[in-house]
This record gives sequence, C-alpha cells and structure tokens, in this order.
Amino acid sequence: MQVQYDTDVPADETPSSCPYCQRPLGSEELVALHKGLDHWERLDDEERETFYDAYEDESEDLRTFRLKMLGILMLVYFGFLFTYSYFSANPFM
Repeated sequence: MQVQYDTDVPADETPSSCPYCQRPLGSEELVALHKGLDHWERLDDEERETFYDAYEDESEDLRTFRLKMLGILMLVYFGFLFTYSYFSANPFM
C-alpha cells in the first residue's frame, strides 16, 4: 500500500525523495535518516553507514540546539529575577 503525503513542492524545486516510498524530503541527509528509520530492513551496508553518519550529525545538531536554548532560558530567567529583585527591593522608592 502506497502512502500519500500531503506535501507541496514548488514547481522550480527538485526535492530528494525516498527510493522505496517516493516521499519527498528536503535533502539527501533527510532521505538517509528517513530510509534508516522507516526502511531499515531494505538497506544495504553502505546505506546503513550513511544513515549512521546522518544520525550522528543530527544528534550533534540537536545537542547544540538544546545547549543554546538552555543558555537563552537561563538568561531570560535570571534577567527577570534580577529585574524583579531590583524593583521590589524597596517598594517606597
């Protein structure tokens, strides 16, 4: 059974697509991740190695994103905390 995806691709774009289910994806790295997650049994050794490399790169990008978001969250938290403590230290000033 072929799954139909609701995807709009601009006419001038040529997306990468999965060779097993023809799902359009934005890049070859996304195709490698998709094939590894959804078509693992059909992959040969080279495709599995490509999946491992793409998965490792994606994990590193996610780790970097999480650290950046944690830093921003800490800045916002302490920004509000110091602002609150500054303005609430003497309520009669």
